[in-house]
Amino acid sequence: MSVHQEKCVFSWCKEIEPKSCFTAKDKSKMAAIFVSLTPQKLKVICYPEDLMNMQHCNLLCLPENYQMKYYFYHGLSWPQLSYVAEDEGGKIVGYVLAKMEEDPEDSVPHGHITSLAVKRSHRRLGLAKKLMDQASRAMVECFDAQYVSLHVRKSNRAALHLYTNTLGFSISEIEPKYYADGEDAYAMRKDLYEIKEKVLNVNTKVYLNRYDRDMDSDSYSQKALQHPEDPASLIATRANASIS
Repeated sequence: MSVHQEKCVFSWCKEIEPKSCFTAKDKSKMAAIFVSLTPQKLKVICYPEDLMNMQHCNLLCLPENYQMKYYFYHGLSWPQLSYVAEDEGGKIVGYVLAKMEEDPEDSVPHGHITSLAVKRSHRRLGLAKKLMDQASRAMVECFDAQYVSLHVRKSNRAALHLYTNTLGFSISEIEPKYYADGEDAYAMRKDLYEIKEKVLNVNTKVYLNRYDRDMDSDSYSQKALQHPEDPASLIATRANASIS
């Protein structure tokens, strides 16, 4: 796929694999993941009309609505964390708007899901989970987030069921009169340790593959055969081999 920079919202964009992420310093980028109904099509691209279409999707799906400047605030501050889902015709059918908590009370770096929505016509297809997984992984890879939080109305049983049974969140507390109309909210959170382990394993494999291309030492090759399940030991052995 060719990427046309002149169409991007914030200067440029690039294709990435699902496991990849922009660096935390890339403040000039706005990421949007296109989760096609055919799962092999997963692309990152940034078009100006995405923000308007995200807002339109929000208005259709949720009672909590935001002005356009709020979408730009997320895009400029945390360009790695907000994504959209497209159907095969290129229409946005879902999105996740996410951020990092700037001054967390517990001093633990963590992300927050500001808004997650999928149009009714495209629900029960796993899009909400794909969007949430991508945003959560980006939080870990780019900002070393320990967990992700969100709020949901006490009366929204469908959303509560989704977050609890499908997306793995648990209720941490009840926040009285959280919403503008006075309704209470469930504060929910999900630990990201499983994602952190997956990211660590991927990074370890990448390191070893790169090292294999550069090194050809019998000592660490023998060590690899003895301890194939121990990447940390293998890394240490390879480092010693390179010094000697």
